[in-house]
Amino acid sequence: MRLPFKVIGITRKIALAAAILGVLSGLILGLVLLLLEHGQRIDTARLNAERIIRATLPQLESAYWEVDVPDARSIMNGLFEVPVIQGLRVEDPLLSDALRNSSGLVDLSARKPEVEIQSWLAVLFKRGIEFESRSYVLSNPRDGQEIGQLIVDFSYRAVQQDMVARSYVVLGSSILQTLLVTGVIFLMIQLVVIRPLARLQAAALRVRDGHSFQLKGRDQRMFDSARQDEISRLARAFRRTVTELEASRDNLLELVDERTTELLEARNEAVKASRAKSVFLANMSHELRTPLNAIVGLSGILLEMGQSRKSLRHLTDMQAAAAQLSENIDSILDLSKIEAGRLSPEQVWFDLDDLLDDVLTQTRALLGDRPVQLTWDYQQGLPQDIRTDPLRLRQILMNLASNAVKFTESGEICLSVHHVEETLVFRVRDTGIGIAPDQLAEVFKPFGQADSSTTRQFGGTGLGLPIAQRLAEALGAKLDVESTLGQGSCFRLSITPPTRRGAAIPPTETGLCITGSSGPVKQIKQISYRLGLNPEAECPRFHIQVSSRHVTFSQSENGTGLCEHIELPITKREFKEALGGLQEAGEISPPEGLPLASRDVLIVEDNRINLSVFVGLIEALGANVRTACNGLEALDQVAQAMPDVILMDLHMPHMDGHRAFEVLQVDFGASLAPVIAASANATPEENLRCITAGFADFLSKPVNPAQLRLVLEKEVSRSDNTSQDRVFDADRGVLHAGGDRVLYGCNLSRFHVDLAVWHQSLRILESSPDPASLHELLHVIRGAAATMGAMDLAETVRGVGEVKPDVVAVISAIERLQPLITKALPLVDEKAANPHLPLEQIGQLISKHDMSALEAIRGLETLNLPPQGAAAFKDLRQALEGLDFATAETAFARLLTYLQED
Repeated sequence: MRLPFKVIGITRKIALAAAILGVLSGLILGLVLLLLEHGQRIDTARLNAERIIRATLPQLESAYWEVDVPDARSIMNGLFEVPVIQGLRVEDPLLSDALRNSSGLVDLSARKPEVEIQSWLAVLFKRGIEFESRSYVLSNPRDGQEIGQLIVDFSYRAVQQDMVARSYVVLGSSILQTLLVTGVIFLMIQLVVIRPLARLQAAALRVRDGHSFQLKGRDQRMFDSARQDEISRLARAFRRTVTELEASRDNLLELVDERTTELLEARNEAVKASRAKSVFLANMSHELRTPLNAIVGLSGILLEMGQSRKSLRHLTDMQAAAAQLSENIDSILDLSKIEAGRLSPEQVWFDLDDLLDDVLTQTRALLGDRPVQLTWDYQQGLPQDIRTDPLRLRQILMNLASNAVKFTESGEICLSVHHVEETLVFRVRDTGIGIAPDQLAEVFKPFGQADSSTTRQFGGTGLGLPIAQRLAEALGAKLDVESTLGQGSCFRLSITPPTRRGAAIPPTETGLCITGSSGPVKQIKQISYRLGLNPEAECPRFHIQVSSRHVTFSQSENGTGLCEHIELPITKREFKEALGGLQEAGEISPPEGLPLASRDVLIVEDNRINLSVFVGLIEALGANVRTACNGLEALDQVAQAMPDVILMDLHMPHMDGHRAFEVLQVDFGASLAPVIAASANATPEENLRCITAGFADFLSKPVNPAQLRLVLEKEVSRSDNTSQDRVFDADRGVLHAGGDRVLYGCNLSRFHVDLAVWHQSLRILESSPDPASLHELLHVIRGAAATMGAMDLAETVRGVGEVKPDVVAVISAIERLQPLITKALPLVDEKAANPHLPLEQIGQLISKHDMSALEAIRGLETLNLPPQGAAAFKDLRQALEGLDFATAETAFARLLTYLQED
């Protein structure tokens, strides 16, 4: 057992040391005294014994000469009275054995029993002389001649026994004496040293608590400079140190206050600079996107006007280049977000083929006339839709593709996609200059290049790959590279997003015959399979000849009749359009009517070029277009006649789009036509601000003509069924849910239950008015209804009076809404339904706190689980419904245990 000596105070340590020292010193002193006394006693006993023996020798000599054995024995026994004599015997070397037997002197000896000492202290006294023998001459009383010898055996055990008995007294007294001396010394030390130190310690502790350093009473004498003892000098030195520390502390506090003031000023300046930077980026983005909008819009108009296939190809490439420039602008904004750690990727479903077509088209535009062959290799059986951030994924792939274009002067660039288990693997391979092995790590560092000379030869800032790496990490993907110097590089992006196959495309009756001895024959067949066409029909309707540079579409095998040549590479979209051009009217793609025929569209735009672009695009859709140059003019136009749709720019002079929309909402309320916001500030924050404000949709500039048409068609179709859409607009609710139909479906189910509860509560409040409870309930209903797209209910609650609300009107609005939501619930669930996800992906959704996990676990309800597994599934569902993802992870781990056992 180890004593806690380190935690004992100094006073107790000194006391303990003094006690130990007193005991040890007393013990040592007593032992020394005992050993000295032991030697003296032995010498004294020996001298006394010799005097007695010599006094007795004449008597023994006479008895022995006269052969008086009894008398001799008696004299010898008398010598045993001396304590140190242990044995006696007489030896006569002159007598033979026969003479000794005849004279009766056979055994003239005696011995007394030895003394046994029963004490541990006897060990101390055995170190000296314990036994010894001495001989004394026996002389003839008559002539003095030697007649024999008396051998005496001495034993000093009796002396040792006496010393053992005395040692207890000696040791005890010596220890007590030394303890008394050490006790006196300890008291003096405590008085002179310990107590002053304790008072110094107490004063130091008061200094720690913020008091001044001072001593009281007689202790103040320690500050007297005349006292030169160590304690006094220590006290004076400590007082000087405390004084200096207090001065330093005050100085430090002043410095901290000054630095704090400077930091606050610097922080305020940094905040101002950050705001100025954000404003600058937004303004610059707006200024750059404004002419881009004209480029994209005008090219879209030219495409609609009808051009030759070659002109269409050039216009398509021009649009792709403009889209690439637009994404470069987004990259500038993304870089600032990445540096600030504020990049939040979206999670939406989108078509994988559209993404691949965009990447291939933009890469083709970047190559221009460079002697580089652009090829592609898409694995058959790729998923139709994936769920991730399409903008960020396209940006990563375009960074890789543009990097390959920049460093490949001749040869080949290949874009490939493969689906390995649950992972999508995108590869961009080139035959460019390649990267040395020791430089591979540098390419992913900001402003880094594999070789500094490449900056001068090929240009570039060195930000493309670092941004791609950071974006890949934000998407949960992995980006790596393999390269050989002088042979080329292969960048690989691996991502595991949720996927779905989509509805199966029924094969059409139109058969194809795809032939060719060179070129991407396999890839062209894969495109036809993705379109639901049969590329190996026995009686093909169309013939497609593939060469190393072109794809030729014709109606006959020998190339007669209508024929079209398209340069490689070709996208799925271009393949479909080429087939559509060969079809007779109505066979595959019947001509579509104008979607906005006779519709009234108001365009509010201050930029002349953008206004002409919007007018051209929308008039091409058959709409009657009215225009306004700012918000004030828009108010006048709407006051004259309510249009079917309003397209509102947000940045305008006199009155901007946000303010104009607020005035329109106040003036017209629920009767206001859908207002679509358009802005070059394409940030997610601006999008969310518009949707929250109540805009029907948001379009970022440059506007994609196809996206513009889609949004306008949606809003016009909504106007066709105004009464129902005003009551319930599911698409608006999905927008409020960030485009996540799974999350919206869960929220809609809860909203459906809440409507019944609210209906019952309003009936009660109608009969028993409670103004405070009623206003609180109406506030809840209004917020929930607007979020779910129940605009009629939200507008009704907003329009009721604050003093005396019209409860009957709100009840009627709920009753109109309930059957529509009951009808919409299965439709929303059907649109949001995902294919059964693997357990690993469900676990990833839960760990990422993704609400789509609630929808993903529905497929597990049909499993035949044991009672413990069913309880774990119930806990999992309740945790997800309550947004308690930590509990959900624990419940999912329990559920996995039972699933693995099954």
